[in-house]
Amino acid sequence: MADEEKKEVVISENITPKTGKRLWKPGESGNPKGRPPGIENKLTQSVKAAFQAAFDNLGGADGLADWAQENKTDFYKLYARLIPVDVNAEVKHFVVKELTEISPQELLSAASAQLEGRQN
Repeated sequence: MADEEKKEVVISENITPKTGKRLWKPGESGNPKGRPPGIENKLTQSVKAAFQAAFDNLGGADGLADWAQENKTDFYKLYARLIPVDVNAEVKHFVVKELTEISPQELLSAASAQLEGRQN
């Protein structure tokens, strides 16, 4: 053990091992330009390229169509995950009065007006 060299453990590249202090202020980095937004990292690019190569080797779109014919449920599950989720919702909310300030008759009247509005 005496012959082994001591190895420094780096907890973070932003913290110096000797002082334990940060090299950069919060919000800064050692590479201010960084990777531009929308640019994939190398691992993502290589995985996508590997999948594309496998897809091509398995027959491309024709091979996928053959597989889909035999595995319709699995195909539709995969296809459904590719469809963008777009939720358009309109929320109408209003407060007439605080419930503690409204009489039972006023509450009944407001509810009846709402029901009449929905039926028209």
